[in-house]
Amino acid sequence: MKKRSISVICLMLALLIALPASAAPIVSGSQGYTACIGENNYLYLTDASGITKVLQTPIANLEGMTEEFLYCTTADSRQYEVKLDGSSSRVVTEESLTMPAAPFALEEGILIPRSASGQELSGIPNVVAACADENGLYYVTPNTAGGYDLLSISLPLADNTVPAGTLMLTLGNKPLSMTLSPESVTIVAENDLIEIFDRELLLRQTYTRPGAGVTHAYAYNGKLVLLAQNENGQFTVLSSEEHTRPFITTTPVPVSVASVSTATAAPTAVATVKPTNTPKPTAKPVEDDGRISKGDTGYDVRKMQRRLMELGYPVGTVDGDFGDNTLLAVNLFQCAIGYRNRSYASEAMLNKLYSKKAPAYDPYAPLKEGDEGADVKIMQTFLHDLGYDVGVKGIDGKFGKDTKAAVEQFQFVAGLEVTGEADAETLKLLLDEEKPIPNATATPVPPPTEAPTQEPTQEPTQAPTQEPTAPPTETPATPSDL
Repeated sequence: MKKRSISVICLMLALLIALPASAAPIVSGSQGYTACIGENNYLYLTDASGITKVLQTPIANLEGMTEEFLYCTTADSRQYEVKLDGSSSRVVTEESLTMPAAPFALEEGILIPRSASGQELSGIPNVVAACADENGLYYVTPNTAGGYDLLSISLPLADNTVPAGTLMLTLGNKPLSMTLSPESVTIVAENDLIEIFDRELLLRQTYTRPGAGVTHAYAYNGKLVLLAQNENGQFTVLSSEEHTRPFITTTPVPVSVASVSTATAAPTAVATVKPTNTPKPTAKPVEDDGRISKGDTGYDVRKMQRRLMELGYPVGTVDGDFGDNTLLAVNLFQCAIGYRNRSYASEAMLNKLYSKKAPAYDPYAPLKEGDEGADVKIMQTFLHDLGYDVGVKGIDGKFGKDTKAAVEQFQFVAGLEVTGEADAETLKLLLDEEKPIPNATATPVPPPTEAPTQEPTQEPTQAPTQEPTAPPTETPATPSDL
């Protein structure tokens, strides 16, 4: 259905848990956690606030992440379940693992994406490498010029046709592996090249692969980590080098590192120094209260925009810039969860946004007198554009008596029940371009807030008094009259 100014095509999508299609050296989850195999093959687990906890046990690969646990395999082939809050870890068996399905499968050159509900969708042929997290699926296919194209699809996907991929960049060499971090896609290619594509800045960096044996690499938190994977799928860290993202200046600050407490069967976890003293760079200063404000830019904004878009809110472009469109989407989400509209997204709001219970955008959510917010402002805008008077204060986002009167007039003209409350039927008709409603001056409309009065249909047939039309004439008396 076509809309005048906002999109109302929303899909109720379940939250997709980030899982690799197979074992990986780095994985990210929906709660803002990222786990990676770092120096000495230790496990580095970083939460959304940047605090890193280190497990001093050699890790061979990472199996996946749920909302509560990280699953990994040690160098001696034991499988561990580590709580994301770092409170405990324990040995588990493969039979006890209950991880959701990965967002894709790559089988004999056919990429098979999965929807948010786990349904396998139409396959994409001729794919030589792929990687994914909860926000995006990246894959590489040969192009007609003899090179290779890196394309992306936003996630999660609905249970329908897979959208066409968006071209990110063209590669001259065939990828041998692809690894995804919250910051970038890192490709180890033929001819000893490493390509790093920054997901936020949409820029590439190219390096010559140092030494032999490098099969995988990832760029994250100021480090470029090079790894080798053996035939059993186990990773060994070869080196960890300083890495600066393109066109971003970072200032080193101390990084808080905590230790992971363990259960009886778990390895001993000792607090150690994070492999870098450079925080994850962003273009905005970190607020003490965790808020993201209008005017901010960077990865956190981009992540928020993606989540809002997943839920159907009209965020516009996912560009990492908290502008007017993003503010509208934030305000609409605040309306949906009962928060007052602010020019920022508070930490409490963000927690609700990233939860599984986050409400999808409903442009037809009923409105009544006393309501306030961006949803009221949108309704007022449409009423005003059609010529209905929303009051001397104009489009102020407050559903007062004047706005109620305008809704009543609209309902009267549209042939709806006149209630003064904007129910779903009223809003669908108001926002629908394909069923245009006459403007306020097209037909005479009686005052909507007054009940019609009964007036007599005609004048009384007899007047209470009647005056003569002419003075009577006197005639002389005759003898017969006497």
